[in-house]
Amino acid sequence: MFLLNIHTLSENHPIIINKSFDPSFIDLDEKEIKFEDPIEIKGKIYLASDDIIINVSSRTYVKLPCSICNEPIKYLLVNKNYMHNQPLKTLNDSIYDYTEIIRQAVILELPAKVECNNNCSERENIAPFLKKKNNTIFEKLLGDK
Repeated sequence: MFLLNIHTLSENHPIIINKSFDPSFIDLDEKEIKFEDPIEIKGKIYLASDDIIINVSSRTYVKLPCSICNEPIKYLLVNKNYMHNQPLKTLNDSIYDYTEIIRQAVILELPAKVECNNNCSERENIAPFLKKKNNTIFEKLLGDK
């Protein structure tokens, strides 16, 4: 999906990317994480000395389960500045497939946990099972203030 003829690159003329892509290239085998909306990719690819530089930002929505109630929620996933450096000498062909680089730029922004509206209504039901907050040594020294 993301193919580049390296002979078209030059230091003075970057290739500009500003397009929405079908999310199928994410190919994530997780039943609870779903990419259904188009993924907006903006950025540029250019040659710097003997390296290909890929500098992109991405934006999409992903469906994730709430970490409290487990209901699916739509979460805005944004990566503002992902940079990848690919030395030319590591490439075996004049066509460079950078799909995996773009895929990583998106996936690396997945949060460890999300919550409905940042405050799930089910939170109060699980409160008795949550670990009590331990005061830090500094809070113990200062006392209750």
